[in-house]
Amino acid sequence: MDRNNKLLSIQKGNGPKEVYSGLTKENLTLFDKNGGKSELSLASIPGVIEDERMPTKEDLVGAGKKPEASAWDGSILCVVQYIRENAKDGESVKFLEWSNLAVINGNWAVRCKFKGTNSFGGVVTEDQWFLIENDQVIGVKE
Repeated sequence: MDRNNKLLSIQKGNGPKEVYSGLTKENLTLFDKNGGKSELSLASIPGVIEDERMPTKEDLVGAGKKPEASAWDGSILCVVQYIRENAKDGESVKFLEWSNLAVINGNWAVRCKFKGTNSFGGVVTEDQWFLIENDQVIGVKE
């Protein structure tokens, strides 16, 4: 926490960081006493505000411009192309879910849940994070 009672970030699994303002020892203690479960939101504590975190220049060193998400379904074109090109049957791929863009280790990142046909004709579902730099997928994480 900084001097202004702002918790600078919380990392949930491999997900994006969250930033909260208005935290005190008292309301964090209250949160902890109530279980501090991941299903509970810190923002539900009276006086705590979840801030929308904009990436800083330091966050985005080398990441390039922010990829544009489709207004229709939130998809990122370079990720769609990457998945279709690397799938056993690119035409069978169906996109099920997209996360908001995040910054992970200085790169743009998005989580995508999709399904498609594997080599044996079975349908498999994948849920992966894609790291993006300059509108190109540079890495994939489970």
